[in-house]
Amino acid sequence: MTDTPASKHLPIGTATLSNRLQFLDVDARFCELFGCDRESVVGKTLDDLFSPRDRKGAQRFHRRLSGYRGRVIDTQVGLVLGGAEHYARIRLHRLDPEWLGYFENTLLEEDLTYEMSLAEERWRAMFQGSSDGIVILDGEDRIIDHNSRFFELMRFRTRHGVLLSEAAISGRDLWSLLDVHSVPGLAVVIARAREIASPPPAEVITRNERILECRVQPLVLPVKGLVGLCVVVRDLTEQRQLEEMRLREAQAHFAGMAEIATNVLHNLGNICGSLTFSTEELARLVRNSRIDGFLKANTLLADRQARIRTLFADDPKGALLPSYYLKLGEVLQREQQQCRALADDLLAKAQLMKEVIASQQAYAKGTAFSEPVHLAAVVREAIEMHQVALDRHGVQIVTRFEPVPPVRAQKMKLGHVLINLLKNAKEAMADLDRSQKAVTVEVNATSEGGAQIRIIDNGAGIAAEDIPKLFRHGFTTKSSGHGFGLHFSATAMQEMGGTLEAWSDGPGQGATFTLSFPPQLVAAPSSSG
Repeated sequence: MTDTPASKHLPIGTATLSNRLQFLDVDARFCELFGCDRESVVGKTLDDLFSPRDRKGAQRFHRRLSGYRGRVIDTQVGLVLGGAEHYARIRLHRLDPEWLGYFENTLLEEDLTYEMSLAEERWRAMFQGSSDGIVILDGEDRIIDHNSRFFELMRFRTRHGVLLSEAAISGRDLWSLLDVHSVPGLAVVIARAREIASPPPAEVITRNERILECRVQPLVLPVKGLVGLCVVVRDLTEQRQLEEMRLREAQAHFAGMAEIATNVLHNLGNICGSLTFSTEELARLVRNSRIDGFLKANTLLADRQARIRTLFADDPKGALLPSYYLKLGEVLQREQQQCRALADDLLAKAQLMKEVIASQQAYAKGTAFSEPVHLAAVVREAIEMHQVALDRHGVQIVTRFEPVPPVRAQKMKLGHVLINLLKNAKEAMADLDRSQKAVTVEVNATSEGGAQIRIIDNGAGIAAEDIPKLFRHGFTTKSSGHGFGLHFSATAMQEMGGTLEAWSDGPGQGATFTLSFPPQLVAAPSSSG
């Protein structure tokens, strides 16, 4: 093969190859660049010279050869020449029936092709290692290259639903694989990038039940202009799910605080109702007090003080005074006892209101203190606090208390739970006649050494499929319910180390709610009995 003066000073060797890519001749520059002689190359095929350590390069060459459409085949591949390995850039031109090849040794120092190959390898490492899906499109939206993550996210299928392989999408038009109407955001962002030749704002699409953010970077070459697009697809599904979970947690927190505040106001309302009743009773006693008769009797004595000795014998009114005073003393003593009891009751309810408010403040601060609590006493207080509402709806309360040692719990929190459950029981019996409305409250020990409170109603009951969901935040079977009360109650019991469970034989069969305290929360009985 004759050397051409123009090419002998370039780092490029020339070769002619047969239709089957067998070397027919090489020039001297080829032999100089690769340290070989003509005889060791002529007669061999290009495949014979491929380095076994560069299988990817050989595969890339054959892939481009199989897709040859009359253009130059330009690729890099490892070759074994002159007993040594070289990394060469090969450009093949078809000259029927032969091929004309230009071979460049790219491992020479400061060689641009070597730098480009190194840059390509770095890009390939980032391209394939990216957690984002990346696809390179040409000017006609054909897929030039893509990473595995892009294929994984998009999950391309045939019109019959068969999942395509990665190799099957290379070179395909993107919109032949996608229904443009199913991903309008992607079509919009690609169209904008082509129109303005600069990165447009990202678009969010939904694909295969995943939330994907699509960004497009135009590929612009000097003089030639826009030659393609780099589309980056980021999976936001887990991030959005996490954001939604945090939002739900925040909503649950504020809803819980609102429920606590509602319970506090409800409890204060119950106490105020009872407080009003006690105050009215005290006012009635004062209005109807016999103190007026006592004062009139004293006035009679004062008017007749001069003849006090004959008053009881000669005056008809005076004769009645001794027996009147004897009876009056008993009446006033009873009135005094009733007033004292009502005053004590008013003080107790005022103190209870203080405790309810203090409990709300403790919740707001995140502080809570456990103390030994007598379950029967807490149940009685809860019933008393809710008594006005129970009476108004005609609900009869039956209590069955067995002797149980004190339980370590947060008294006010347990009281809130009990009032919630009593309120639920009352509402569950709204459609019953007043004579049928009954709630049984039991306190007893468990066979394991724990303690429990059972609240049993004969109301609307609970469907079997609803029982597992009953304590979820926001779940309710009531048309006007908000689904916070039972969630709060179950959470409160869990915080105190206990459990809240529900059972029903079905709609119309009533329901039983059980508050259980494990043995470790029950104080050991004292030796004195």
